[in-house]
Amino acid sequence: MKNLRPHKPVKGQAGDADRLAALRQAAHEGIADIDAGRFKTFVTKHELRKHLQAIAAKAPTFIHQARYR
Repeated sequence: MKNLRPHKPVKGQAGDADRLAALRQAAHEGIADIDAGRFKTFVTKHELRKHLQAIAAKAPTFIHQARYR
């Protein structure tokens, strides 16, 4: 069966490279945060859920402020 994939770069591959670079940067930053002790631990699911709900409650305000700066 003939290979139907193009052999030259197609539209969108540059975007893929940009996304991969951003993912790598985010991974490096996350690892640096962990190495520096900037993380939280949770003993129970309830503690984690409460923390995430507090973050989610702030999100609409944060988005609104960022949008109208």
